[in-house]
Amino acid sequence: MIHKERVESLRPLPDHAELLYASNAHGETGHLGVVATELYVIDAQGKSPTRITHDGWTHNHFSLSPDRRYIAVNRHVEDSNGDGMIDFRDRKTLYVLDLHEGREWTIEPDRDSGWGGVDWSVDGEYIYAAMMDPGPVNRDVVYMNRIDVFRVRPDGTELERLTDGVEREIWDDADGKFVSDVSLSPDGQWMAFCFKPIVGGKPFLKSHITVARPDGSEARLATDGGPLPPGMFGPWSGGDFDAEFSPDGRSIVFGRATDAGANEVEDLMPGTPKLALSSYDIMRSDIDGTNVQRLTPEGDTALKGIPDWSSDDRIVYRELNARDGYQGPVVMNADGSNRTRIHGVLGRHFRWVPPL
Repeated sequence: MIHKERVESLRPLPDHAELLYASNAHGETGHLGVVATELYVIDAQGKSPTRITHDGWTHNHFSLSPDRRYIAVNRHVEDSNGDGMIDFRDRKTLYVLDLHEGREWTIEPDRDSGWGGVDWSVDGEYIYAAMMDPGPVNRDVVYMNRIDVFRVRPDGTELERLTDGVEREIWDDADGKFVSDVSLSPDGQWMAFCFKPIVGGKPFLKSHITVARPDGSEARLATDGGPLPPGMFGPWSGGDFDAEFSPDGRSIVFGRATDAGANEVEDLMPGTPKLALSSYDIMRSDIDGTNVQRLTPEGDTALKGIPDWSSDDRIVYRELNARDGYQGPVVMNADGSNRTRIHGVLGRHFRWVPPL
């Protein structure tokens, strides 16, 4: 039986909300001894910021349910590798926040959940996330076959593993896999996730976008990872990441690593550690891998990543640009035109709010 805890500080979603994002710009130290990363909303012009959470935790990836009532979010609740920092390598716990009743509860608390993203089914009946099986982990080696894409009811029931053995379907000599970055199409027909094969017991350091039916069937590669060779480019490998679907479910937008430049930037606010991050382009293609297009300028040295596609055919992504010091969201048309920075919004992981 799930315990639903009352959270007096949880705020309802205002009608004007168009973008949901995470930020530590408030500067408040949280439970883990670092500045907490809380959830906020704004309109698409960056106005009327409203803080949704005030709980002192570091929120990572998140998604609003189609009816705007629930947020599925993973939180860092400990420095699990003991390196004195809180980042994507640390254990993440999946929560559901009920914005109507002001309550929250955990889903599968023994699993490290939400690797690279979480999402809802189009009917709001399931949450999708990449989760690591319980047990000790050697953080110095790849998480071989410890992570799969799962779906689960918002009440924590009917947990189902969806990608068991998927590597044998899409990569001839794979003996393992790493999966992350899950998303669902608005038409309810497809899901997408990042896939890296394990070959000969070693990780293939290049990420590909894979699409499959929401039950995990009919899996196939949708991208080739781009022209860069396998390898590490900053803290992440090369390849394609963070796919999101077009409103009609026929296309995807995603980030692709490039070697145009590096960005040593402060993460959201002065005084936080600097990160050396590779450049990325924003790409789009059809879900069968055809009609590949670059939506951002070729050769640009900025990191442009974690895109999301709105129901009215706009794309938002986060830009980190060491060249001119910009950090924040950019909104553009689905063909890459009319790119507009939203100044004064310090945040990350920008996601469109489902329309009323």
